[in-house]
Amino acid sequence: ETATLLAGLGDGELTVPQTFKGVPVTKLAYRAFYYGLYTSVTIGENIVDFGEQLFYNSRIERVSLPMSCREIPDKAFYGSALKSIDIPLSVTKIGEYAFSGADLTEITLPSSIVEVDRYAFSETPLSFADFSQTQLTMIAPAMFYHCPLTEGVQLPNTITSIQSNAFAYTGLTSFVFPTQLQEICGEAFRDVQLESVNLPDQIKRIELSAFLNNLALTELRLPDSCINFYGEAIRG
Repeated sequence: ETATLLAGLGDGELTVPQTFKGVPVTKLAYRAFYYGLYTSVTIGENIVDFGEQLFYNSRIERVSLPMSCREIPDKAFYGSALKSIDIPLSVTKIGEYAFSGADLTEITLPSSIVEVDRYAFSETPLSFADFSQTQLTMIAPAMFYHCPLTEGVQLPNTITSIQSNAFAYTGLTSFVFPTQLQEICGEAFRDVQLESVNLPDQIKRIELSAFLNNLALTELRLPDSCINFYGEAIRG
């Protein structure tokens, strides 16, 4: 009754067909564009099922997602040449490693986003990320691992937890901590060059090596709310 696009084997630009032999195309298969040569793909509203590793290591540079898209699956653009993407308001979740290793230099997430999984943007050339309108409550493990972030990152105040290695090895020199933040997990800001750390009044827990090797750090404000400050939290 419906059709699945199994593989896209061409190059250049592609508009995913809405029908095939009179049957509606509603699904993009697992690895449909795996190592593909298309540089631009437009996906219509009829597609409701998006397979994992969709554009894995492909040459895709631009993609247009429809409002029928609810989730960007795991490793969807892993290692791809993706440079720009507009994420529609229908998307609520971004899977693990979704954009890891892609060529993105900046990203803005819509207000519909409630979950972003681990390593989602790791090892990309991201210089700026705006998550300020999202509904996130956690920055997942290694979300921005090895990203430049030289122009910074903006987070919503709904964030209560920054998980391990979330910003490790980034180029951050300043950071505005969300006002509702309660915990910073191990090595979350490892080998970052923050000059000062001004923690919010809700913070309760700072784990082992949270700010390991922040060689530029000259000032730390620790409010009375903090009841767990682990050994070696600011070693180096």
